[in-house]
Amino acid sequence: DVEYAIIEADSLISSHNTALRKDPRFPEELQPRERARTASEVLKDPRFPEELQPRERARTASEAQITRIANMLEPEFLGESPKASEGAPIIGPDGVVESGNARVIALKRVYEEGKPGAAKYKAWLAANADRFGLDRATLENMESPVLVRIRKTDLDREQFVREANEAAVAAMSATEQAMADAKRMSGSLMTLFRPSEDGEINTVANRDFIRVFMDKVVGPTERGRYMTADGGLSQEGISRIRNAVFARAYGDPTAMAKLAESPDNNVRNVTGAMLIVAPRLADIKERIEAGHLFDLDITEDIAAAMKKLSELREQGMSVKEYLMQMTMFEEELSPFAKELLATFEKYRRSRKKITELLHAYADTVIAAGDPKQQVLFGERTPPTKKEVLEAAIRAMEVRYGERDIQGSLFGGEASGIRREAIAETGAGEVGGRRESAEGHVT
Repeated sequence: DVEYAIIEADSLISSHNTALRKDPRFPEELQPRERARTASEVLKDPRFPEELQPRERARTASEAQITRIANMLEPEFLGESPKASEGAPIIGPDGVVESGNARVIALKRVYEEGKPGAAKYKAWLAANADRFGLDRATLENMESPVLVRIRKTDLDREQFVREANEAAVAAMSATEQAMADAKRMSGSLMTLFRPSEDGEINTVANRDFIRVFMDKVVGPTERGRYMTADGGLSQEGISRIRNAVFARAYGDPTAMAKLAESPDNNVRNVTGAMLIVAPRLADIKERIEAGHLFDLDITEDIAAAMKKLSELREQGMSVKEYLMQMTMFEEELSPFAKELLATFEKYRRSRKKITELLHAYADTVIAAGDPKQQVLFGERTPPTKKEVLEAAIRAMEVRYGERDIQGSLFGGEASGIRREAIAETGAGEVGGRRESAEGHVT
């Protein structure tokens, strides 16, 4: 149990002061780990108990986290929360910070340096005084008030601190976290996603996406968990971004996340292509949901095919064996999802070919136009997903010299799509231009 209260910032015993020097009041037994210090000597506040400090505040990641909280202070993030790792800091009866050292240090800096966030935070406290049971007169007479949760329950303090300081993601499975992250990712954020041709996330070109993802999706209180000592993105951070992108584009990312970790290069070729094309497919899905494109969304089918691929690998069965015994599994996958699975199997040795194929699929969906306008089709019906996939395969094969460029992309007129519409996308041109998800030509 906890009780809300307001305490002067200077009275709170955090692990470090605003210069990241160790507070001598903090219990030494709560500081179990001492990591290498940075070039500039950084000392812990000796007042802070050693056993209560599970993170090394000398790390570049912690400095970045504290600076970000102070410079981009959002009072609402420092109020109510069911998690110890978020909301108002938790302190013991003696004023020692048990969860939320970065939050407390950041607030101390805000007050010390007279940042704009100080007035903003005070105004928020005043406006929400009744909500937290605070005395307005006391609040008005305080110079640097901090809303805290005072722990009332008697428990093993060291264990509580260790558990409380674990990031909020520990309370969720990787899939649950990815789905939650996907909901917080805007379409504009997805347009910033720039993985390499090999599907690598931690690249210079992708720096803007990583920064915004950490600021807007992960948030300042968890950011340090996903950064290395030199301020770079850790492997755990890479995994969280990858899973979130998969979830945003394809829904449940469980199978794709598992396959992405596979030591099999062929499998990673497929998941790498999924990752590279994710922003375009996510954008198309949103435009379909808004009624601006025909319902040719392929993402659920891709997710189903990848789930089956993961299951087959666990069973020790090849895709070829599965497809040869299709009648035994006819209820498991739709005919189109099976066709996708077969397509991925055929081109599994080339990430670039699968990427090109999916881009070509997106091109063709866009070329089909707005169903409300019916400009491209007149009285004829739009294509099926199967027909669009066939066109995409042909376009990819043309690009890689595996098919005569003069051949019909659809091999007939059953689709009702005019050839001029396909040509506009560049799908039938070797090295042709393509409209990206954000409307730019690449």
